[in-house]
Amino acid sequence: VFIFFILFVVRLPFSIANKIQMAYQENYLNSIWMAAEKLGMLIVAIFGVFTKQSLLFFVVTLTSIPLFMSFLNNAYLFARHRPWLRPGIACCTKKTLLELLRTGSFFFVTGFAGVLSIQIDTLVIGRFLGAEQVPVYELPLRLFMIATTLLSFVLIPLWPAYREAIICQDFEWVKKTFKRTLFLTFSATLPFVLLLLIIAPLI
Repeated sequence: VFIFFILFVVRLPFSIANKIQMAYQENYLNSIWMAAEKLGMLIVAIFGVFTKQSLLFFVVTLTSIPLFMSFLNNAYLFARHRPWLRPGIACCTKKTLLELLRTGSFFFVTGFAGVLSIQIDTLVIGRFLGAEQVPVYELPLRLFMIATTLLSFVLIPLWPAYREAIICQDFEWVKKTFKRTLFLTFSATLPFVLLLLIIAPLI
């Protein structure tokens, strides 16, 4: 737990590259790095299982790979892709820090609420029914989350686009795109969920 926590905290500052690329609506770059990260984790996990490695091996390697990929993403962004955005101490003013804190706290609460809403059921089941009942609930949940995961590829990159349109006061585009997004979400999710209701018991 200690090692996991330390590596998690060390990785936090490196998430800046991910946020910058999202702001520039270049989320495909994040996806490339994330795909490389997941591939590396898969290879290490398979190696660890077949060679019967310890829990410590999995904790260290599976948290080090995302950290390493985040480091490479930052190195690419600030050394080659957009070197003029490289962070510096001179940029740390009180006004900037307060603005970042105000905006960041909103996203922190939103992210925490999102994680809590997904994980709270698992925690309750594990606490009152036992850990062996968690996979019984978690597996069907993962199946039904495929639709929302696929939709996130479309919806999450729209956040910076909405922000840019609002700054430019293009409210008509925001309203039109939001309505289209709602229609896309409903029309893409409903058939998938209905299909899962039929085939999930077989799976």
